[in-house]
Amino acid sequence: MTAAGWNHRYFVRGMFVLAAALALIAIFWQQIRLQIPDRTDDVFVFLATSRIAWFVMFVLCIGIIGTITRARNAYSPIFNYDQNLKQIRNRTFRNETVEIDGREFIDCTFDNVQFRYDGKAIPRFTNVHFKLNGTYAIASQNSAIAHAMIILDAIQKGNCGKGLPFEIRLPHERAS
Repeated sequence: MTAAGWNHRYFVRGMFVLAAALALIAIFWQQIRLQIPDRTDDVFVFLATSRIAWFVMFVLCIGIIGTITRARNAYSPIFNYDQNLKQIRNRTFRNETVEIDGREFIDCTFDNVQFRYDGKAIPRFTNVHFKLNGTYAIASQNSAIAHAMIILDAIQKGNCGKGLPFEIRLPHERAS
């Protein structure tokens, strides 16, 4: 299945579980068949030959897989930390909004800018410079990121700008 490009892990695992269950049914079919009353043959014939029954089973399986996947990933954004970022080099940003999702800023200068980060992709800053008299802001349409910024702002204001001894850890980093 992975050779065909199917790499959704829950779907692939579900297909392997289904294949194992069908293999066990095939191996033990003679014993299973003796336990099934004769009148159920009509039900099995209907299910095996009805396109509607197959469609309903397919939709139910896809719905179950989708629900499980959505529930497991609801609070764990997955980032590709080795992604190819769009590189921006040797540029000065002045009095503008700068989109930072999925971008790598190299040797850039920032002056009076508002950064916009929606959490779609990780940004990277390498050897960047900020003008001392400039004002800076970070905005986001992503409510989780916006709330995290509110918390960080409250921590900074609560300490009167003295700087608190805390560090920001990314999900892939371990605590030291």
